[in-house]
Amino acid sequence: MLGGVSIRTTRSRIWRGIIEDDAKTQTIAQHAQILRALRERDPVLGEAAAIVHVATTEASVRRMMDSREDPLLQTAMD
Repeated sequence: MLGGVSIRTTRSRIWRGIIEDDAKTQTIAQHAQILRALRERDPVLGEAAAIVHVATTEASVRRMMDSREDPLLQTAMD
C-alpha cells in the first residue's frame, strides 16, 4: 500500500513540476518557511507555513485531477 502511495506522490510531484513553472521554487520556499518556524520554535508560524504548503499542494492536485479529462494527461498520469 505504501508503495502505491509513494508512486502516486512521486507522479504528482513530477507532473506539478512540468505543469507549473514555479512549482519547484514555490515548494522550496514553503519548506524553508516551515524549517524557519521549527528552528525558531514558533508554533504559530509553523502551523501557518504548513497550512499554506498543504493548501497549495491540494490546489495543485485538484487542478491535475480536473485536467485528467484531457486524454493526453490521462495516459501520462496512469
